[in-house]
Amino acid sequence: MPQRHVGFLFVLLAALSWGGQGIFSKFLILDGIHPTETAFWRAAFGAMLFLPHALLRHGPRLCGVKDLPVFIGFGIVSVAGMFASYMFAVSHGGAALASVLIYTAPAWVAVLSRLIFKERMTFAKTAAVAASLAGAACISLSGGGTGGAVKPLGILFGLLAGLTYSFHYIFTKIYLQRHSATAIYAIILLVGAVTLFPFVDFAAKTPFNWLMLFSLGFFCSYVAYSFYCAGLKRLSPVYTAVTATFEPIFGVLLAWSIWGENFTPRGWAGAGLILGAVLIVVLEKKPTGPTLAKPAAERAAALSSEPAEKPAESASKRA
Repeated sequence: MPQRHVGFLFVLLAALSWGGQGIFSKFLILDGIHPTETAFWRAAFGAMLFLPHALLRHGPRLCGVKDLPVFIGFGIVSVAGMFASYMFAVSHGGAALASVLIYTAPAWVAVLSRLIFKERMTFAKTAAVAASLAGAACISLSGGGTGGAVKPLGILFGLLAGLTYSFHYIFTKIYLQRHSATAIYAIILLVGAVTLFPFVDFAAKTPFNWLMLFSLGFFCSYVAYSFYCAGLKRLSPVYTAVTATFEPIFGVLLAWSIWGENFTPRGWAGAGLILGAVLIVVLEKKPTGPTLAKPAAERAAALSSEPAEKPAESASKRA
C-alpha cells in the first residue's frame, strides 16, 4: 500500500478516536463536572500515559534545552487553550456543534502551511478547505446539534478551539523531524495540565465520571495523537487537517444516537460537505505535500525513533 494511503488510514483512525470526545465531555458536564476540570483531566491522563512510554523509549532527556521553551509555549496555548475551549464549546453549544466547529482548522492550517512551508495550494486543496468551511458554516447556522437558536458562545469557543487546534499540525510537522510523538506529547500534555490546574475547582466524582475522564485521556489523547503523528509523517499538514475533519461525522452520529442532537437538513448538508472535503483529498492522485527535511516516510520514521542521536551522528560524519 502506498505510504500516502497508509497516512490517510492513520489519520482516519485518529479521527475515530477523537470522535468520542464530545460524548465523554457531555456526560461529565451533565453530571456537573466543570469544563475546565474536564480539560485538565484529559491533559493529565494523556500525560500519564505518554510519559512512561517516552521515558522507556528515550530515557530522561526527552527534549533539548533549545526546544523546551517552544514546547512549553505550545503546551500552554494549544493544549490548555484548545482543550478548555473545546469543553466550553460543548457546554454552550452541544457536542455535535463543538465536534464540527473545531474542524475549521483546515483553513488556518492552509494559511500557515503556505507561510511556513511554502506549500502550494492546488485546486483540490482549495476546494477541500472551502468545502470544510462551508460545512462548518451550515452546521453553525442550523443551530448546532440541538436544532435551536444559534448560541454565540458555543460558536465562539468552537472557533477558538479550531484556531488553537490548527497549531498542532504545524508544530508537530516541524518537531517530528527530530523528536518522537511520545516525547512531544508527554511534554506538552504535562505542560497543559499544569497550566490548567490553578483554574480547576475539583468536584466530587462517581466511578462513571472517572471512567469518562480516563477515556478522554486514553482514546482522545494517547491513542488519537499516536495515530495522528503517524499519519502526519506521511502527509502534508493541509491534507492531514482536512482528512481529520472526518471526526465530526463520528461525533455527530454518536451525539444523535445518545441525546438526539439531530441536525436540521441544513446541518446534515454541512456534514455532507465535510465528508466531501475528505473525499477530495483522499481521491486526489498526485501528492503535493511538503518535505521538510527527508521526503521518504521510512527516513521520517527513523528520525522519530532516534530523535536526539541523528544530528550528532551527522555532525561527526561531516567532521
